[in-house]
Parts: sequence; structure tokens; C-alpha cells
Amino acid sequence: MAPPTNISIPAELADKAKTTPIIFQFADKDRPLEERRNRDAQVMHEHGFIEVPVEKFFDKVFPGHEGLRKSRYSKPKLVLTYLKGPAHADEHDAYPSLVEYINAVGGKDNFVCKDVSDWPDNSLDDTRRIDLSLFKTSPASQKFWHDPSIEPRITCSEARRPHIARSCASQAHSGGEVKVAPERNGFGMGEKEPFLIANEKAEQTRAQICSYAADILDHQHRVFVPMFYVYRTYARLLLFDRGAVMVSTPINLETDCATFGKFFYCLKTYPEVSVGYDPTATMLPKNPITNLDYKSLQTALKGLPGNSRLTPYIQKAFEDGRSQWPYYKIAVDKGDERLYFLIRNASSHSLSITGRATRGYIAFDLAKNVFRFLKDTWRPESDLIPQELKVYEDLSHHKVAHVATVWCGGDVCAAPGQTVQRTLSHEFRDVDAQILPRIHTRIVLVEIGMPLKDYRDSKELCLAIGYAVTGHRQAYTLAKILHRDISDGNIVLYEPSPGAPLRALLIDWDLCKYLDDLDKKPTQKSRSGTWRFISAMLLNYPLKANELADDLESFYHLLILFALRYHDNDQKRPNETRQVLESYDEYYYIHGYWVGGRRKFACMVDGRLPFVLYRNDSFKTLLVSLAALFKEHYASENLEELQVRYGIPDRPDIAANNDGPKTNEPSGPPAPGPSETDPALDLLSALAPAAPTTRTLVDLTLSVPHSASPLKTHDEFTSLFLQALTQNKWTVGDKSSVDAFACIDWTVAPDRTGSRSRSKRTGSGADGGRLLKRSKTSTDNAAAPPHHTRSVSRVHGPRSLEAHPE
Repeated sequence: MAPPTNISIPAELADKAKTTPIIFQFADKDRPLEERRNRDAQVMHEHGFIEVPVEKFFDKVFPGHEGLRKSRYSKPKLVLTYLKGPAHADEHDAYPSLVEYINAVGGKDNFVCKDVSDWPDNSLDDTRRIDLSLFKTSPASQKFWHDPSIEPRITCSEARRPHIARSCASQAHSGGEVKVAPERNGFGMGEKEPFLIANEKAEQTRAQICSYAADILDHQHRVFVPMFYVYRTYARLLLFDRGAVMVSTPINLETDCATFGKFFYCLKTYPEVSVGYDPTATMLPKNPITNLDYKSLQTALKGLPGNSRLTPYIQKAFEDGRSQWPYYKIAVDKGDERLYFLIRNASSHSLSITGRATRGYIAFDLAKNVFRFLKDTWRPESDLIPQELKVYEDLSHHKVAHVATVWCGGDVCAAPGQTVQRTLSHEFRDVDAQILPRIHTRIVLVEIGMPLKDYRDSKELCLAIGYAVTGHRQAYTLAKILHRDISDGNIVLYEPSPGAPLRALLIDWDLCKYLDDLDKKPTQKSRSGTWRFISAMLLNYPLKANELADDLESFYHLLILFALRYHDNDQKRPNETRQVLESYDEYYYIHGYWVGGRRKFACMVDGRLPFVLYRNDSFKTLLVSLAALFKEHYASENLEELQVRYGIPDRPDIAANNDGPKTNEPSGPPAPGPSETDPALDLLSALAPAAPTTRTLVDLTLSVPHSASPLKTHDEFTSLFLQALTQNKWTVGDKSSVDAFACIDWTVAPDRTGSRSRSKRTGSGADGGRLLKRSKTSTDNAAAPPHHTRSVSRVHGPRSLEAHPE
């Protein structure tokens, strides 16, 4: 569905859209909570927070608020005793007065505020919990968040006990974070304080708030979620959507508490769609045994074939389990027709609060009584960025094989023909931020894929990659499209019929480009795709555009990482596996650009695997052959020319006082050779070869000829796959049942000496206004590309990406 014509995108921003890549993505979600929070804050810092005058905040979020009678929300009084207490006071003591105030504003017949700070959500993978949550009091909602079994801690004061509840992301209407300690304040409150306070604990506080909002957006179907932040006698209102975080200017609770109260009055009295709920998603009761749609689903689940490898994945998508995700009935348009699907547990979801925020679900088609795959995402709004639905249409038109088939989809709107759902935060951005608005879109696919990581042995893995490469080649040659986001999450195993041999599908085309647009260099200082799989060439030359060789290299890295993860190699200890992963995940912030993969680059230049595979079988032969192929490709590139054309630009303050790298070259006439009395004569005599040789030193002043890259087409790459797959030297069942990545303890700091120590943040530095986490990662590699700079490095390890179809 086309966007409305009354939305204007500035021409200069639209022109940048063709080359606007998404922000850095991690590959895994297994990292410690603190690191995930820090990463959220670091990513959000540059463009993620937008300060908005509090009156404009209300105008945008609660239109018509100026017509509300002040007496409806100004009568309750907020007791500030504990908020005004000493800086070392316990913030928990301030919760009861805040809860009682929020409940008094507009009453608590339909909503109730609860203290949830000590009782984590059982559906989450960790113990994160926000301080205060506003819940609906309806019986359907209470079945999720009301837990009569929770016990107050000994340290829980009597004043708090009447207000306690368990945190529940799937039911939170809104939430708030409270701070009393000055060193933990996340936002400036005084006129002389900066909007974003620049210290480690402030950054962690902002990361906390972001992670709570992300949990709500992941577990619910919301266009946005309003929240609040209280620091002593000041408050800020927040709105989280997939574009950014709108943060109001401070509210002084001593002099203007009524404005704070109006926020809660609006939250309780405005229609659900006005406070961010998606009207195309209807939550079913917790135990919907009398619901006809639910009954149809249960009948279909009972009829799943027992001989299908897909059956357990479908069952898991709707099982009770620990997650307790609600059932939702989702509307998706197919032309003028509106179709409905039941979903429950997400097969995959992004941990990032902003960006595409892709979620994938195995969905039950209520019209056809069959299972399909539903992808929910937020696309950038621009005519210059191809919509994934249109890309799938082009792939289908050109009969490209081994890609998914679209059943229905389009931009999401409350009803056919109405305005599409889009982010609100972009309206308050400067055009210079180069961030586009985002539109909510859904696509339903006919085929359901299984995670690539669930292959049975190396031959099945390489067959799957072979199918994906075939689809990639046909898309490139027939439809003139380059995928640009090859990763373990975007290739899925596919069972054509129950019990049939598996094939594979190449999915997620929302970052693709048409070949005519590839020559436009990136304008943002971050790379498209999942960092771990991006080619070393792109990671080290941030201004270089994607080309075919980069996608082919991503296929190679995918194989390498599965070999490290599940196959017999010399990285026997978790710490050794971790070091290889860190070479893939390392990244640096240099003069405003994100770069990385220097050790990865060195392996590509040398044509070597980053570890040793023990079995001399067809799998190892293929990987070694691919490494040699990429060595030839890297040798075809002139690294000095690449640095000049696509490397990080020198900072003006450095360039002005830097004439280039210093060498030991003499400035005058050549120095005389050793004299007859020079003691080095004995050494020179001893070094003389026993037999004459023609070997001479390389003359670095001579130009080195560069042959053409062997990766201008798919042919050399696919030829190696063909040769390997037709060999009979594959090891059956060679995939280990132990996931080497799962054995890594990311809470322990890497120690190159063999001892172990708990990870903690040891310091921070700043470059270009961004706080960076220092690491001990070595970048001393002779084959690393020349950056001519020193930088603070940050290394984050992986999050185990569930490789489901998105």
C-alpha cells in the first residue's frame, strides 16, 4: 500500500536513502546483561535520544490535551520527602509515594501502578525489571501480571508491600525508572546540565530504560510506548518508537507536578490506539479454550505429520512453555482483502529498540487452516529504498529459485485505505541526522523455514548453502539484485514435503540493492548487515560500496563459524573459541566511523582458516579451497588505493601536522657501507650463502601488478561447491552435539595468560562525542589494512542468533 501523499521527505534526505545502512548488529544475544545495556546506550547515543519541549511532547502524543480540565489531574499531591532525601538514600523508599500518586490521578478502576522492581518477569531470559509498571486491571490482563505467590524480600519496607507485583512486559501499559543518587542520573535536569550526561553510570541508566522499553515492544504489538523517568524532584516523559526516543524537557515536580499528573491522566483515559497500541493485533485471553480460532489452531496442531522435521518448530511456536507470550490475532492485507493469522511465541526477534526491529512468527492462517511464516518489521520510508514486498515480486517475476513465496503483505494500517503506521520521533529530528522515518510492514510467506544451525552434518550444511548461493546467483544475474545481508539468520532449511530431503531458502531481502544503485557509496558511518558476516573488506573500508565479492565472502564466513561452532577443530577450550569469535566481532570507532575485523582481514589476505580443522574430508577441502580463492581476490586489490578511495578520512587536525608515516630513510646522500674495521664484517661474512642464489630483496618502490579478481561472477565460487558436493569424502554425522559457542562464559573477562577474572568495565574514552569501552584486543597484524590512526577499541562478543526465517 502506497504511503499517503501528504508526507514530505526532504530531497537531500531521500537522496541519501539509497545508501543509508542500518546500525551495527551483533550476531548473538548471550552476552551479560550489563554489556547488552551498555551496547544499547552506545548505539542510541549518537541519534537515539531527541529532546522535545514538554508541551510539544503532549501535542504529538496526546492531541487535544489542552482541552482537559486541570482539576481532573491536579488535585492529587505527590509526597517528595524521599525524593528530596540525601543523595545516598535508597531509591526504593520513594516508590510508595509515586505509586500512590499515579493511582490517585484519574483513579485506578481501569489501571493500577505497581512496584515491580524486585520481582522479575518470568518470561524473560534474565532478571531485568523496571521500577514501576502501569497495568490494566481487566481480568484478562491480571491473569498475566497478578502473581499471588510472590513474597516480599526481608528488605522490602512495609510501605511498599501493598503495591508489589511481578514485572510483566507483555502487559505493561507504561513504565517508569526512578533514580535518587546523583551519579546515576541519566539526563540533565538543570539549565546548565547537558541533555545527555556523559559518564558511565548515566549511560547505564539510559541503557536500562531502553532495555525495559525494548522488552515491552518485543512482547506486545505497539507502535510506540510512553514511559517516564524520575530523578529526585524532576521528571522527564519518554516515548519509544522504532525511530528514536523522544524525551521531554524536565518537569519540576515541586512547582509543576500537575503536568506530570496530566501524563498519567492521559495514559488512563485516551483510547488505546492513541497511546501506541496496534489496532490490527488483538490479544486473546490467557487460556482461550472457548475461542473458535484457538480451537481451529489446536485441531491443526494435532494433525501435524509425525515424520516432518518441521513439526517440532510449529509446536514450539504455540506451546505454553516458560515464555507465556499471549496469543494474538493479527490482520494482514492482501489487496483489498484483510486476512487474519494467529501467532504466539516469536521464532526470532531483534534486541534493538530502534531500526527494523524484525520479529518472525510461525502463524496459523485462519482462512486456509494452514501454517505460514509472518514477518513483522519497520522499513525506512523512501521511494529510493526498495520495499521487500516489491523485491519478492521481482524475484518471482524472474523465476528466481530457492527464495520464499509471498502469500500476502504490505504496510500496516488500522483499516484498508487508512494512514499507515509510522514512527513519530522522526518529526523532531534534524535533516542532518540522516535518519529516515520508518513504516510498519508485514509479510506472510508460504514456506516455513527451520534454523540453519539445526543441520545434521557438514554435507547437509553445504547443500543448504549451495541452494542459497544458487538463489543468490539467479537474483544477481536475472533480477539484477544483490542481497547484501548474508547471515545464518537469512538462510533457512526448508522441507518441501513431510519427510523429504531438506533444501534451503535465501530470505530477508530488505537490505538488498538493485545493481544500478551499487555504485553509490555509503553516507552513514555504519555498515548494513550482521557484523560478524560482513566481508573484511567492507569492515575496513567504510566508504566502499557493496559488491558481489562481499556477499560471497559472507557465505564463506558463515561456513567458517559453523565449523568453529560444531566441528572438530583445534580450539578446544571455550576461551580459545571466544578469541576467534572476538576476531570476527571486534569493532572500532575511529574519527566518527565504525570499522573492524582487522584480524579477519589478515586471514583473508593470507588465505588461511582462523583455526585448524582436524578431519581431512570434503568439508575441510571446500573451506581451504575457498580461503585460497579469497586470497586471490584480496591479492587483486591495491590496498593503498583502497585506503585512499574508501578508507577513513584523516582528521583535519591530524592531517595539518602529519606529512605521513615516518621512516628511517636518509635525507642526504647514501650512507657509506661498512668500513674494513667494522665488526659487522664478521657477521656479513658468516651470513654468506654456501651456494650461489638469485634471491633478492623485494623492491617496495616497484608497482605490484594486480590481476583481475576471480569473484566478478559466481562461477569460481560455485565451481568449488560443485566439486566438493560431488566428492564421496564427506564425514557422515560429523556435527558435534555440543555447541561450542554456548560453552563460552561471557561474564568472565578474556585472559590471554590462561587465568580467569570477572569482567568489569575498566575505563572509558571518548572520540567524536561517543563513550567507548576499552578492550585488550590485539590488532597487531602485519596484514591488517593501513588506517594510519590510533583508536580506542571496543569488542563485544556474540549473542546466539536464533537463525529463523524473518
